[in-house]
Amino acid sequence: MFAVTLFVHTGDPSRAALRDPAVFEAAARAFPPGAAWLELGAEPSSEVLAVAGLDNRWSALVDGRGPVVTGLVPVGDAITHTNPTFGQGSSLVLWAARRVARTAHRDPGSVRFAVAHHDWAVRTLKPGFAYQVTADTAIGERFATRAGRTGTAREVAALFDRALEDPEVMRARARVRHLADPPDRAHADPAVRERVARRLAERPDYAPNAVGPDRAEWEKLTDG
Repeated sequence: MFAVTLFVHTGDPSRAALRDPAVFEAAARAFPPGAAWLELGAEPSSEVLAVAGLDNRWSALVDGRGPVVTGLVPVGDAITHTNPTFGQGSSLVLWAARRVARTAHRDPGSVRFAVAHHDWAVRTLKPGFAYQVTADTAIGERFATRAGRTGTAREVAALFDRALEDPEVMRARARVRHLADPPDRAHADPAVRERVARRLAERPDYAPNAVGPDRAEWEKLTDG
């Protein structure tokens, strides 16, 4: 059993059309990974399902004056909720749960415990939250302007593409995706940056996301 997923901006008028199984399959086949899975001949086990709640939230119980409450230790969505496109939610939950299990004997009702847990969460969990927010913001801006990726966004896209060919870059990307390192550490590694810069220098006309339909083709596919 497998799932084929399409992520579409919430402001995209083509979203509703994708609820039609025939339209969804045609759109999914327009992307090589989707086409490869669908070519296996599997039969759908459900209707086309929409996923809701693709927002990002950071909920802190400590502000500039200290804890707003003590004896309440947030874990999981109680402290951060992220769009599941990066698949990091469960890892963040387990990370926080493990930390609480290891420290709950240290006077959990105290101000000191609340502050320590908050500081740990900011150091450990918030980079994943921030990474998702940055990615989602960039997607929203590109959809709003219909512009291609430029500047830093183009470099990040080139890093992802380079990772498919370069083990060193793939290791950096994997460390971020598996929450072993924050992006500003792994992606800033001089060796990684040099490899990505070399790729862009070799391909001055590099355009991210060249695989798949352009906007005109997409609208034809979803027009029904």
